[in-house]
Amino acid sequence: MENKNSDIFKKQREMLPQAISDSLKIMGSEAVTFFVGAFNNQKFDNDSEMWAERKNNKDPGRNILMKTGTLRASIKAEPPTLDSVTISTGGLDYARILNEGGVNGTGGHIPARKFIGNSKELFEIIQKKIDKRIKQIFGKIN
Repeated sequence: MENKNSDIFKKQREMLPQAISDSLKIMGSEAVTFFVGAFNNQKFDNDSEMWAERKNNKDPGRNILMKTGTLRASIKAEPPTLDSVTISTGGLDYARILNEGGVNGTGGHIPARKFIGNSKELFEIIQKKIDKRIKQIFGKIN
């Protein structure tokens, strides 16, 4: 009996790096999908209000923050490290002020239109997918 438990533990230990790697990939992929979805939803998550309308709405049929699509397309997951994953907007200098709000270079106020950041809803989505993947990986052990 002890030998079987030892074998199971050894197999689990061997599968752990794959479980961590897969978990980080899931985090990155789901975060990018979620953040890009904010542009279609016109709000960050289910707990957020809709983004503020443009002050001067010369193009009423266009979604907020969607003139060229560059910002939305810039949201990418960088290759994960051993223990983390980073989502970025590729260094677009205007991304932060659009996400957090503030005063632009001409002194005009930009309202926050959050499209990237922490979200309980996103965390729950990631947690479910990781749980499923972990069960797949470790469920192979008999």
